[in-house]
Amino acid sequence: MTRTKPRSQPESQYQNAGISPAELKRLTIVHPTDPWDQGLGGFDTCLDGILRYALDPWQIEFIGLSTDPQSRPVGQWIEHEFGDRWIRFLAVLGNPDPDTVKSIPLSLRFALASRIRRVRSSGALVQFHRFESALAVPLKQGQKPVHFLHNHPEEVDSIHSDVRWRRWGWLFRRLLRWKLSGAAGIVAVDPRTPRWLASNMPRLNDRVMWLTQWADPTTFHLVSAGERVSASTRLKEQLALPPATSLIGFVGRLERQKDPLLTLNSIAVVASQKADVALVIIGKGRLESELALQCRTLGLSSRVRFIRPVHRQQLANVHRAFDVVACSSGFEGGPRVVFEALACGTPVVSFDVGQVREVLGGDRPAHVGELVRERSPKAFGEAHLRALAQPQTEERAHACASAVGSYACSRSGRTV
Repeated sequence: MTRTKPRSQPESQYQNAGISPAELKRLTIVHPTDPWDQGLGGFDTCLDGILRYALDPWQIEFIGLSTDPQSRPVGQWIEHEFGDRWIRFLAVLGNPDPDTVKSIPLSLRFALASRIRRVRSSGALVQFHRFESALAVPLKQGQKPVHFLHNHPEEVDSIHSDVRWRRWGWLFRRLLRWKLSGAAGIVAVDPRTPRWLASNMPRLNDRVMWLTQWADPTTFHLVSAGERVSASTRLKEQLALPPATSLIGFVGRLERQKDPLLTLNSIAVVASQKADVALVIIGKGRLESELALQCRTLGLSSRVRFIRPVHRQQLANVHRAFDVVACSSGFEGGPRVVFEALACGTPVVSFDVGQVREVLGGDRPAHVGELVRERSPKAFGEAHLRALAQPQTEERAHACASAVGSYACSRSGRTV
């Protein structure tokens, strides 16, 4: 499959759209999230990377929501510190728990609140990470929109999709094409999307780039063998698990796309052949009760632990405690969890989705992880057994980290 080669600097990303270096210094990001209270998903980690690693001259403003109206009041532009820079921020809506699914989708509530408040952006370059956000904040003459496509458009109505557009995939793609028609740039995360765009919107070919995934090296990186052992010991004590237990980790939304039920069902295969193993599920979502019921049905309650989402720094330590990380998603653009786990020195077992082949395929050492081609609990479980059978050595941890060594952010190197 032909892919658009990723480019490393913003100037080269958008030069074909006629955007000058001076304009790049004024950026607006529009997305219904709170940058200071991020989730663990790919959207939030992508935005975190942009805010942290955008070139120093950039002046950034963010139009989003607030999970803490006391610190970040709704409806008021403020200057707020993020990392080592200050950004201009406007929360158009307050939402203490944006991950909870409600009857009215967050994207629609965000768009309505923005329109009611007549929100306008000041950046010459405006990033939209969901096309619906472009309906929220109309652009002024001269402003150039850049659309990020985090998931492949054809997946919206797949059997693994959990988005509200699932029943109206044809309408979703029609509206998407309408908004993209005026884009100054399109950033595709899924490797399949550039080809889809070339087929459906060929006149935009010179404005499309494919964005490789990355892991933030300041958070997700190797530590000493002793620190890995300590992280594992602490987690097992916290979860009341025996010291000899091998840990399989699942990190992500508990939704249809991530298919945590397949991971859980595969643990029955693992447990039938290995006594000292446990699955640790980090996340929340609409499948929580179904997962708990399935645990009881399979007799796995003593082997499964649920943890609510943790902050990114805590997640890195948890990755280091795992013996292997599972990715059972039906489709992905990334997924970020694979890159972050490997960067921490932890092997991954995953289906062939998104960009996973980039780091687990080809001639990668077998102890780095495995791509599973048959989508079944049996095949997935057996792959985990093979991964657990290999010793956890320093050589293995370094091989995992090396697999994603070139997939990192920095202001002098790879940027977004």
